[in-house]
Amino acid sequence: MTARRPADGREVVGHVALALSRYLRESRGDGVWVPPEVESLARLLTDCARRRQEATALAPGGEDPDDGVMETTLLLTRREAAHVLRRSVRSVDRAIADGVLPAVKVEGSTRIRRADIEAYVDSLQSPRSFRDSVEAKDSA
Repeated sequence: MTARRPADGREVVGHVALALSRYLRESRGDGVWVPPEVESLARLLTDCARRRQEATALAPGGEDPDDGVMETTLLLTRREAAHVLRRSVRSVDRAIADGVLPAVKVEGSTRIRRADIEAYVDSLQSPRSFRDSVEAKDSA
């Protein structure tokens, strides 16, 4: 028998949403009345389960408790880098794969240097406004 790993909250919400959706579908098929609150709960759980990015936990004052620690850390995990950049981990992975954000391996784990994150941000160009692009076409 294989050891079972503990389920995270998102996985549990996904299972509950699936079970409740099946219950609703079967109840409707059998002609059983279901309170609208149960249908609302099913929609809420389904929406939560479909979310791709976890919400950031904030301290009571609205500040992130990890900000002070990450400011002094030289090497960040992909998740920490995503938090600093206010992007998803997937976006950070794409930037690493595209070679625009350098990453290093430390004992088999991917880490991103804080200096590389700052250089990456500095290399980003601000998008031109629609007005600027129209003016550039008119002057050409």
